[in-house]
Amino acid sequence: MLKWRSTVAAAVLLGLLACAGHASAQKAAAPRGELRVVDPSPLNWVSIVFNVFEHLVEFDHQGKLVPRLATGWRWLDDRTLEVTLRRGVKFHNGEAFDAEIVKLNWEENYRARQPHAVGTYMNFKHGSRVEIGDPFRARSEWWTTAPTSGRT
Repeated sequence: MLKWRSTVAAAVLLGLLACAGHASAQKAAAPRGELRVVDPSPLNWVSIVFNVFEHLVEFDHQGKLVPRLATGWRWLDDRTLEVTLRRGVKFHNGEAFDAEIVKLNWEENYRARQPHAVGTYMNFKHGSRVEIGDPFRARSEWWTTAPTSGRT
């Protein structure tokens, strides 16, 4: 049961920064050109996400959650997960990684309502949100009870 709960928590945390490459505090230029999707399989997007974007946490070769952009996490109550973020991280454009970026990506993912590859049950539910504790601490409030106990 604990492994399943850890898997759900990790999947959600991994999804938090899936759009990190698109996050920017500055207004982005309007897209130009045309994108042609040759193979619309959602599994292709998963491959890109896991191989291109950095995540808050990942699984090691033994299936254990390990920190990446998050240095730690803990449940404050049965619905609130607090994540401590790695300091000194910069995107390829020089922009700093912080709690504002995590919140921006959460909100964009929620706004887009794009279904997760394994089904919409992995989407952020109505009422879920991220609050900024400080520049390197973000709190996510979930629509349901905590899927796992966390690393502190």
